[in-house]
Amino acid sequence: MRFPIVLSQLLTPKAPEKPLLQARSWLLSSISSYPDHQGFIFLHPEQIKDPSLTLFKNIVPQDGGLFQLELGVGLPDLLPNVDGQPEFVLSISHNGKCRELSFSNAMTRLRYRQRDRTYHALVPAHKLNEIRKGKLVQIPRETPAEFMRTFSTVRFEIFGSSAEDAFEEHCWDCIHDMIERLNRYLKAAPLADTTLGRVYSAAYSRANLSPFYFILKGKSNTEFAQGWVSPHYDRTVLKPPRLSPESSSSLRDYLSGTKAMNDVQVVLNSAQAFLDGGITEYVLLLSVIAAEVSTQRFIENRLISSGVSKSKLGDADKELTYSLMLNVLLHAVTPDGKKPDQELLARMNRARILRNKYMHNGELPKDPNEVAQLFESTKVFVKYLREIV
Repeated sequence: MRFPIVLSQLLTPKAPEKPLLQARSWLLSSISSYPDHQGFIFLHPEQIKDPSLTLFKNIVPQDGGLFQLELGVGLPDLLPNVDGQPEFVLSISHNGKCRELSFSNAMTRLRYRQRDRTYHALVPAHKLNEIRKGKLVQIPRETPAEFMRTFSTVRFEIFGSSAEDAFEEHCWDCIHDMIERLNRYLKAAPLADTTLGRVYSAAYSRANLSPFYFILKGKSNTEFAQGWVSPHYDRTVLKPPRLSPESSSSLRDYLSGTKAMNDVQVVLNSAQAFLDGGITEYVLLLSVIAAEVSTQRFIENRLISSGVSKSKLGDADKELTYSLMLNVLLHAVTPDGKKPDQELLARMNRARILRNKYMHNGELPKDPNEVAQLFESTKVFVKYLREIV
């Protein structure tokens, strides 16, 4: 089909006449600068830092070890203005608790150099005049401004014996809380906004969002920490990872079609992406699909190898329910010494029951941690079936 193509000149949004989120968000109401090549990353929970790497020693907690953490992230979408305003606040529920997220369609990014280092500044559009007038000497007044897609922030109250303790204990969970609330927006927006041709991302996750900016404050408003932190190391590094010769060869074979992709593994990889974004119902559905397909194929292969004809199997296909295969046939066709673990089967049954409640009754899974555990069990189960010979 032929589609006409024309050259288009994009318009830039007008800056709000006055800041709309000054009391709601530090990141969206002030200018902040960051080194391009210096940020924070998460280590494995079992790794131990050297004492010389202690963070945020100058930040004193409020009473009771209280700190305020504001997270902000640039989204890949340009979300519609709410109530006609380019900056707005939405109360978004997650796990039965509402939290306010701030959104701005009036943020810009300025990239500049100081000596031998490069930086970027996040600048609300209404503050660009301060830079153009030379009020910030570190940012050249002629630095071009790049309008960003929607930028969102949220604040948390976190606790710890020190700023570092609070940050390390809670930052990961706060990032995932924010992602899951943003994904609730992505679910709700197409229901409220039926404009023809409007496109939203399917889901956000650690793998498709840029690093998160943060401001961490304690007792003082003048002593605070700021920076960016990445929940996904591979999304942050500038040097690309290297594929081994074997992996490079496999990639070429998959792409050219000379090697068939493992469709069950593809489903599990998709489930992992949704798990990262907290969309547990999709994780549940994909987990059960992977387990059911693997079970059916394993049982059919075992029955055919024992002499059952393919035509007879085809005739009985409708009667071979997943429940029957999982709870009766699987035990019958597996060799002695390799029978399925009963606790693992119980978890597969639990996932199957939750899937049925969702599909037939519209009952969403209530415990995201349980769904995550069932997903991990599904990977173990699929691996078990794959390795039986």
